[in-house]
Amino acid sequence: MARIELVAVMAGLLLAGCAVDQADEVATYRKVLDIAATTRPATRPADQPLGLVEAMLLANQENERLGQEGESYLQAIINRKRALALFLPTADLAGTYTFSGDDIGSSGDQAFDLAAIGRINVFNGFRDRARLRVADLTIEQRRLLLLNAQESLLADVVRAFHNVLRLEQEVKVLETSLALQEQRVLDARARNEAGSARMLDVSQTEAQAAGTRVRLLNTRTAAKDTRAALAVVTGLPRAEMPLVDAGLGEAAIPTLEEAQGQAMADRSDVAAAGRFSEASRQEVEAAVGRYYPSLAVNLKYFFEHQSNATGPDWDAALEANVPIFSAGLIRADVRTAWSSYRQAALFESLLRRQVMADVEIAVRANVTSRQRITELDTQVRAAQQALDQAEASFDAGLATNLERLVAQDQYLNSKLQLTSEIYNQRVYAADLARATSGLRPLLVEALSKGRRDARPAVAAPATAPSTTHISN
Repeated sequence: MARIELVAVMAGLLLAGCAVDQADEVATYRKVLDIAATTRPATRPADQPLGLVEAMLLANQENERLGQEGESYLQAIINRKRALALFLPTADLAGTYTFSGDDIGSSGDQAFDLAAIGRINVFNGFRDRARLRVADLTIEQRRLLLLNAQESLLADVVRAFHNVLRLEQEVKVLETSLALQEQRVLDARARNEAGSARMLDVSQTEAQAAGTRVRLLNTRTAAKDTRAALAVVTGLPRAEMPLVDAGLGEAAIPTLEEAQGQAMADRSDVAAAGRFSEASRQEVEAAVGRYYPSLAVNLKYFFEHQSNATGPDWDAALEANVPIFSAGLIRADVRTAWSSYRQAALFESLLRRQVMADVEIAVRANVTSRQRITELDTQVRAAQQALDQAEASFDAGLATNLERLVAQDQYLNSKLQLTSEIYNQRVYAADLARATSGLRPLLVEALSKGRRDARPAVAAPATAPSTTHISN
């Protein structure tokens, strides 16, 4: 009965150790990622308008990229428990059944031994302590990399969201222009039939309208493709709903020195590289620790000892190990650890320089985009005036149809450039936020104000561009 009870206890412990709550495992890294207490509803109407903040929250909740990075963070936590376990004693329940006889088929002798075996690691050359430090640093590194993956995903959402808005606004501009051009084609044909216009004028007008149709077709296709990309990053089956365009507020563009200092202080990938470098240095300590002797205590207690009935019920052994000759294996491991540390330090140095360059590019892009918007707004106004004058001159017989078409083409191109630049500036603003303090603080601020339809904007144009031309 005692044996049966021991086996039952052992089976119970085994089953308890195998039980893992998957929801609790996932919740470990969701605590790092979650930005809002509310999550995506079970069903979302397909035609319900989608704002940028909601799109970012959906991506944060549904995109598998974050889950993959989160599992790496979880594995680092598990590895830390494994490293901590090296400091603790271990215990096993071992059973042995032996059968021996003089001839095959004879009854022979049978014996059953059941013992509890314990082992205590007393000293292991400081290797366990170094590995525990590595585990702690790796956990922090993985947490920072998880936040960095979140920032990258949020930036992708901002880019896809505003690309859809940009392309669909360009579609509206092209549709308006095409409607006007098609009316001019009809007018040119009527004039030709009446003998007041040449066939060349008809052909030129038709060619311009056909070219606009091609641009419209390409832009519509690009808009649909970008909506498909938006659906992928947000986890939605489709992204055919109206998009709500709003703002988080405006902030001045920081100086280059301020932006770079903020990036060095706040960027999660920079901090993660530092933790990785520190962990690599601790790996060197763990490798060097193999040169030290190790000491352990082994304990054994017999519940049943039939193979040696007169033997002791328990025994203990002190096990010492001194490395004398390892055929160069320990030295090779130490050299490899030092090489990995140098590699990590080089990676950190390169990343810091790359971040500094990225911040500089982002600041310059925002400043330049401001200037472009101002100049493009002026260009649109001038192109509108030139087109009006060309129309009046053509009607008065003082200008050719080609001059009118050139003016129309210049006006259309300037409108498309302004439309594109307005939305590009919003992407540049988000890129600057991503390069410095991150998009997550902007999202948290928007949620604290109860705004779920906002867009991040960290840089305000010096002069607000006129949007009257865009909706013509």
